[in-house]
Amino acid sequence: MKLLILSMSLMLNASLFAQEGQNHPCAEDVKKFCTGVEKGQGRIVKCLKEHESNLAPACTSKMLAGKEKIRAKAKDIYANCKEDIQKLCKETAKGK
Repeated sequence: MKLLILSMSLMLNASLFAQEGQNHPCAEDVKKFCTGVEKGQGRIVKCLKEHESNLAPACTSKMLAGKEKIRAKAKDIYANCKEDIQKLCKETAKGK
């Protein structure tokens, strides 16, 4: 479940950043902390998370809002797939 949430978080935040481009609240932080980081596969978002304590407040808020959206979606997925998860993934360790 944690992996699902992390994966969804990276994808959602990356797609939001791509859509908003230079108007994204994290654009300046990307320039400041992530210059040279190859775009794609959540690498920019991962870079921002590595510098989370130094991000501008607007960027931090955007990242937190994205994380909350992901948690809500993950809960919906779990609720809708709970029986299948219990049946098909019973031997998988929690958090994997």
